[in-house]
Amino acid sequence: MKPPAEWTERDLHDLPLGEFDWLEIKGRRALDLTVPGVVETQVRENLSKAISALANTGGGVLVLGLQNPADAWRVDDGGVCLTIKGRSTREWLEDVVPELVEHRLRRFNVYVVRQTSSDSQIGDDRGIFLVDVADSDDAPHQAQDLRYYVRVGGKSRPIGHRLVADIFNRARHPQMEVTMTFETKEDVVRTTDQFLRPVEKRVVRNSLSIRATNVGRILAQFVLVVVDLPGRWLPKENAESVAGDNVVRRFRNTRQDVLGGDPLPSPGGMGFRPRYGPSWFDPLLPGLSRTWTLKLHDEAQVRLCNGKIAWTAHADSASTRSGEFLGRQLLEGP
Repeated sequence: MKPPAEWTERDLHDLPLGEFDWLEIKGRRALDLTVPGVVETQVRENLSKAISALANTGGGVLVLGLQNPADAWRVDDGGVCLTIKGRSTREWLEDVVPELVEHRLRRFNVYVVRQTSSDSQIGDDRGIFLVDVADSDDAPHQAQDLRYYVRVGGKSRPIGHRLVADIFNRARHPQMEVTMTFETKEDVVRTTDQFLRPVEKRVVRNSLSIRATNVGRILAQFVLVVVDLPGRWLPKENAESVAGDNVVRRFRNTRQDVLGGDPLPSPGGMGFRPRYGPSWFDPLLPGLSRTWTLKLHDEAQVRLCNGKIAWTAHADSASTRSGEFLGRQLLEGP
């Protein structure tokens, strides 16, 4: 669907029937203060609930000036007057909306769909107003009746303390999502035979790619991913700890700078052993990932393992997240 900034009257008529978590539709009386009997305090209170719900549920669009349909959306009584209280209705909304909730709403836009053809249902000097509310970094937002609202089943509904606390934590802590991929490739190893003649040997390299992505809206300063997997997948000496038949590996968002290196003799020439400095934490900004590679045994041994991989992810003071992958699913691929 097009962004609200590009909606036309045709787009309004084509909106899906009913209301959704991302869409709330109200008639002319929800905004138009020129209509007899419409009271500004009531308009502000109802708008406050709608804005609170959208901002607390990932954002969405509030449409003002359509009526509930039987089979299609229709403009309600020609739409909302373009001027109220002696000024532009759009400007009035832009001034009022941020103050309708606490914390003050920072990210939103107001658009107006006006008459563009002779057969338009929108009247002269009328319009349909769209308040496009972004997913808020400041959630939860409290409405003017001192309650918090979310969108549930296409309705704005008040919520209790537990859900308020959940929204509060999501907005203020990073959230880590962990994915894993089994990878295999052929490699060429150069060595020498018993007569010291150079030879090439083809070997299969298997590895497990572990990716942690910050899907939250807050920077993750310290990240720790703990992976518990069957011991037959990798050499025991690479495990940090052993629990029964399983081994445990820990991955952190640390890096080390290369400060220099030492020569290292190797088959076919001179190698290089890097010399590292102290490790430091490399923060994960929202939307960014960190990937670690875990070397595994050869392909035959790996495919005989029918275990599962469990993981837990820790990021700063956020709640621990956990999950698991079946080994066979990873081996078979998506």
